[in-house]
Amino acid sequence: MVRETRQRWTIRSWMRFFYYVGRNPVSLTGTVLTTSGAVTLIAFWVYDFLLPGPPHPYIGILLFLILPAIFVLGLVFIPLGMLLQRHKLLAKGELPDLYPEINLRESLVRQGFAVVGITTWTRPNSAGKRAIP
Repeated sequence: MVRETRQRWTIRSWMRFFYYVGRNPVSLTGTVLTTSGAVTLIAFWVYDFLLPGPPHPYIGILLFLILPAIFVLGLVFIPLGMLLQRHKLLAKGELPDLYPEINLRESLVRQGFAVVGITTWTRPNSAGKRAIP
């Protein structure tokens, strides 16, 4: 029982840490790139699926090279921004021992978790559903 409580505290403290250092321009840019890349990719997949005739030959470059690269670039930016923020705070000596609590009663925090959860769930589940013609 004590180990379970200690484990919960560790997970809770790590989540507070990620929430604290994740609020920086580089991580937010990565979030925007990842989310917009995923939404655009899904929209193009739906368009390609519903298209009555064969798609334009160059749409494959967009669908399978450029948009996934934007998505992955955003995924790289998120932890990169966290690391840069952490090193910046460590250099200033401002990295706290106790981080602010994540309050799920705030609608902005709940909406943020919902958007991240939905985009995280839809991206892997939609990949590979349609074979390349």
